[in-house]
Amino acid sequence: MKTTNRWAVLIFCWLIWGLLFGDRMILIFTAPMLLDEFRISLTQFGFAVSCLTISWAVMAGIAGFISDRVGRRKVILPAMILFSATTWLTGLVRSIPQLLIIRGLVGIGEGSYWGPGVSLINSVWPAERRGFALGFHQTGAPILGVFLTGALTGWIALKWGWRAPFVVYAIAGFVLCALVWAIVGEPKEKAADASDAKHVKGSWKMLFTSRAWILNLVIMVLVMIMYWSITAFLPIYLTKTKGMNIAVAGGVAGITGLAGLFGMWITGLSSDYIGRKVALIIPLILILIGIPLVLTVHSLPAMIVALVILGYGIYGAFPITLAIVPAEASPPELVATGVGLTMFMSEVAGIVGPIVGGLLNDFWGITASFWLAFIVTIACIGCAVAMGETKYKAGVRLATAG
Repeated sequence: MKTTNRWAVLIFCWLIWGLLFGDRMILIFTAPMLLDEFRISLTQFGFAVSCLTISWAVMAGIAGFISDRVGRRKVILPAMILFSATTWLTGLVRSIPQLLIIRGLVGIGEGSYWGPGVSLINSVWPAERRGFALGFHQTGAPILGVFLTGALTGWIALKWGWRAPFVVYAIAGFVLCALVWAIVGEPKEKAADASDAKHVKGSWKMLFTSRAWILNLVIMVLVMIMYWSITAFLPIYLTKTKGMNIAVAGGVAGITGLAGLFGMWITGLSSDYIGRKVALIIPLILILIGIPLVLTVHSLPAMIVALVILGYGIYGAFPITLAIVPAEASPPELVATGVGLTMFMSEVAGIVGPIVGGLLNDFWGITASFWLAFIVTIACIGCAVAMGETKYKAGVRLATAG
C-alpha cells in the first residue's frame, strides 16, 4: 500500500535529489580524465556542463506547472526513468557532440523533478516544520551528490575509467524509481484547482507581485552563478595547482558537500526561529571568507578547513532561496509552479557560471572564476538585506511578504 507519511515522502525525495545531483557532479569530478581524452579547453568544458543546465532550466518551469494540475507522482516517475536511461547513455558517448546531446537529454529528466518534489514535501509537512523538512531535503545534494559522489567517482574512475560511474548511477536510478512507484503515494489534496479561472488568475498576479518571491529570484540567479563558477572548476583547480590525483581531488572537493550537509540542515532549521533573511545572510558571509582561504592556503589540513567554511556557505544558501521562500511566497495552488519557475531562472543563470568562468580561467588562470563568485556573492548579500520576511521567528507565518 502506498503511503503519504511525511517522513517516507521526505526520505525518498532526499534520495532522488541526491542521486540526480550526484549524476550532475560526476562530469565535474571526472573532468581531468575527460579533458585528456577529448582534448578540450576549459571554455569547451564549461559548455558541456551548461548543456545539461539549459534543458534542466526549461523543464523545471514546465514540470512544475504540469504537476500542479496532474499530480506530482505522474511527473516524478517518468522523469526518473528518463534520467536513468540517459545517464547510462552518457557512459557510452564517443565524441563531444554526442556528450552535449546526451547531457541535454539528462537535463530534461533531472529538471522535471525539483518543482514536483518540493511541492510534494510542502503538502505533507506542517508549516511550522517546513523549514526543517525542505532544508533536510536539500542536504541530499551535498551529502549524496557531492561528498559521496566525489569519493566514489574518483575511485571507480581510476579503476574502470570515467564512464563507469555513470553506469552505476543509472542502475541506482532505476532501482530507486521502482521503490518510489511501489511505496510513495500522492496526497489527497489536489495541487491546484484549475476550475476557478478567476482564482487562478488572481494567484498568478499574487505570485508575480510578491516582493519576497521576486527578490529571492534575483538572489537565486546570483547564487547559481556563484555556485557553478566555483564547483565546475574546483577539482581541476586542485589537480592543476595542488598536484592532487583525480581520486584525492574528488575526495577533497567532496568535503564541501559534507560541510554543506550541516549548512543546509542548520540553515533550514534555524530559519524557523531567526527568520529566513538572517538565516540566508550568514552562509553568504561565510562564502566571502571561504573563497580567499581556498585560493591562498597551501597545506592539506588548511585546505580542508577552507573547504569546510566554503561548503557550509555555498550549500547553506540553497534551502532558503531554492525552496523555502519560493514555496512560502507562492499561492497554495501554485507552489510547484513558483518553485519550478525559481529553479528555471536559477538554471538559466547557472549556464553563465561554467561558460564565463571557463573563459575567465582560460585568459587569466584557474582562479579567475573563483573571484567572479566572490563578486557575485557580495551582490547576493545586498539583495538579501532588501528582501522581506516570509516567516517571523519561531515559525509564525507572515500574512504576506510582498
